[in-house]
Amino acid sequence: MSPVDLVFLILILLFGIIGIVRGVAKELGVTVMLLLALTVLELLGSMFLPQITKMLNQVFGMSPASVSNFLAMFSIALLMLFAFMSYQGVTLVFPVKTTNWFFSMGIGLINGYLLAGSIWYYAQTAGWPLLGSIIKPVYTQLNQNLIKLMPPAVFNWQVLLLFVVFLLILKVWK
Repeated sequence: MSPVDLVFLILILLFGIIGIVRGVAKELGVTVMLLLALTVLELLGSMFLPQITKMLNQVFGMSPASVSNFLAMFSIALLMLFAFMSYQGVTLVFPVKTTNWFFSMGIGLINGYLLAGSIWYYAQTAGWPLLGSIIKPVYTQLNQNLIKLMPPAVFNWQVLLLFVVFLLILKVWK
């Protein structure tokens, strides 16, 4: 089995290739949606975590360990839903005139970092809820260093919201 960090780094590189194919204008729309999803998740986690934990405990009788697993799976599912909606159909398209492949790849890599990095972070902090009992992921020192640099670990909801507002201002700026 390959190390977890290698799998997710390959996924991030794959998003860079997707960025080249789709172009800057469409990739920036995906960036806005992923940042919005992360903002919602971080806002809920920072402001309402005790209430959510209490509600899940009272309504469903979840233990604290199963609450963290549920919240990690919910976070991953929400991120994947936002990514699916962003990559399918009509999306936010920015009025960018450049066709520079390098810039497109950079925005794609950012999207890969936001999506794959966040999934990696949430799954690892919850102990890999779906895979942990079947297989044990291989952790390297690189994994331990990189997990501290993933979006949920680095950005709080205020910074993410500032990014969203900035990109939306860029979208409407003429």
